Amino acid sequence: MKNSDGDVFTGSEMRLHPKDMLRFGEVYLNDGRFNGKQIIPKSWITQSRQPQRSDTGRAGIDYSYGWWLTKLAGYEAQFAEGYGGQAIVVVPEVEQVFVFTAPTGGLVSGKKHDARMARLLALTQDLVK
Repeated sequence: MKNSDGDVFTGSEMRLHPKDMLRFGEVYLNDGRFNGKQIIPKSWITQSRQPQRSDTGRAGIDYSYGWWLTKLAGYEAQFAEGYGGQAIVVVPEVEQVFVFTAPTGGLVSGKKHDARMARLLALTQDLVK
């Protein structure tokens, strides 16, 4: 399905509680380990932190295997974003994970979504400092 801006929506209607989003971010923060077990190969985590595409149309943001890569307060950070403004932000060097939720209320334009994410990342950057 495409919205009025021509953006393709391919969501799967997955719903996560903020505590589950945080847990997922913590798995990434811990290089794929959960409760003492390696549940995601460390090599995959490492690879997903390396830019696969830099031509994302988003200044200062690269893309890699489901994660967007940027810098927050000078630190390498990765974030996953979802429908309407949900986000998981991982900043490994300072051992921080942030989660954000938002009302879905319908598909938003790419510009509106990018503006929401820019505000969330700015807030996160202030928290990392």
